[in-house]
Amino acid sequence: MGSAFILLICALLHYRSLNLGWGISTMLGGVPRTAFAFFSGVMLYQIFGSLNGVKVKINPWIILVATMILFLLPSQRDMYTRVVSGPILSIIAISCLIFGVLSKVDNPKTQQIFVWLGRISYGIYAIHWPLYHVIVVILNRTPWALGISKAPLALACMVAAVVILVAHLLTAIIDEPLRRWLIAGRSTSPNGLGGVP
Repeated sequence: MGSAFILLICALLHYRSLNLGWGISTMLGGVPRTAFAFFSGVMLYQIFGSLNGVKVKINPWIILVATMILFLLPSQRDMYTRVVSGPILSIIAISCLIFGVLSKVDNPKTQQIFVWLGRISYGIYAIHWPLYHVIVVILNRTPWALGISKAPLALACMVAAVVILVAHLLTAIIDEPLRRWLIAGRSTSPNGLGGVP
């Protein structure tokens, strides 16, 4: 994780932004960004596991307030917003959310919701950026909905709803059936490699 953090700082100094990896021009910067995020998640999981059964209570209002602060950040893309306040508040909100989820895994009332969110999480990660642009293009070409694309909070809510719905459908209709088929093919082959000699 230390190496990923150092590389991320180098990428920040070079690109002057942490919004990296979304296009060809910032593709190399996306490598340390992804690596740092991944190993940060591993670290949070290990920290929680080292608590030896100690329950971490996260008030849901903390998560809500941290998330709302992210929405209320200044819209201008100055260096402070891009590099300091946005990423720091994102880390706080995500960390609170992760610990909040881990502290309630034994609660049957919320466990199904967390399991479902885990199921669709990769789909959300994979499709949120292209769907965002598709939605903005559609809204900009629809006179009665043009104002939504200029209202950040309304746009974020709409994009989130569409992304979650599409991610759920892709997971249930394509991803999970395909994985079950691949696993079944592998388990039924004589050498356990799906018939590959």
